[in-house]
Amino acid sequence: MFLFFGLFGNKKENAILKYLKNGNQFYKEKDYKLAAQHYKSALELDSVNAIGLNNYGVALYKLKDYKNAIGSFTLATIRLNDLTHRGRAFHNLGKCYYHQKIFRMR
Repeated sequence: MFLFFGLFGNKKENAILKYLKNGNQFYKEKDYKLAAQHYKSALELDSVNAIGLNNYGVALYKLKDYKNAIGSFTLATIRLNDLTHRGRAFHNLGKCYYHQKIFRMR
């Protein structure tokens, strides 16, 4: 029984990693729409994957979908343990708010 669950978990994790890797490749090629689709597919398998949330947010930001990027970055700031990556997620969150003209200084 445990072997079955272990194999299933590995398949799921492998699929998540594949989606993230493909998303990264499309992002490098500046195909942000396909990158976002792959990151979203990874998140459908693991909705709280911190790297997936942050990468999905960046792709959405590049597509100027600031509202959804804000949601993704907000979750990423909660889930990311590494302070450098968490700081980047907060930075990107601020950029989204700026582009939505929220919290602009006069």
